[in-house]
Amino acid sequence: MEEYYRQHTQNLSARRFYRSFLTYLSVCGLLTALNIYTSPGHLWVAWIWGIWGIGILCKGIFALVPEPETRYGNAADDYQWHAPYHTSRTYRRRTFLCHIVTYVLSISALAWILPGNIWIFPALGWGIGIAVHAVNTFFETEPDSRH
Repeated sequence: MEEYYRQHTQNLSARRFYRSFLTYLSVCGLLTALNIYTSPGHLWVAWIWGIWGIGILCKGIFALVPEPETRYGNAADDYQWHAPYHTSRTYRRRTFLCHIVTYVLSISALAWILPGNIWIFPALGWGIGIAVHAVNTFFETEPDSRH
């Protein structure tokens, strides 16, 4: 049972990483096509590929490196497993903070690089993602840690 649980959480992290990676490739691919179509002489999309790529790389490291086992209890009672770290409130708040910092840096770079107010569209789209992340981080209940 414990081995199944550990394997399931690792598979879940890997699936989340692969889903994020595919989203990264899809969105950046579409933005590249848009960039080449609208302003081929100015490749602003390279900044998005780079900044978002750093976040994807970090997420991949967290997803593909196995988490350490954490248990508590003593020899008199059965061991009970803590919720995996990636579902804990601390982890969710830390990733939200990373998300906000990446957002601010990326949108600031886009505002500096792009002509006019084109940067507003990625800011609004990504802002919706930030709002969803905030709801999941601060208003979702803790999962039950005992099995």
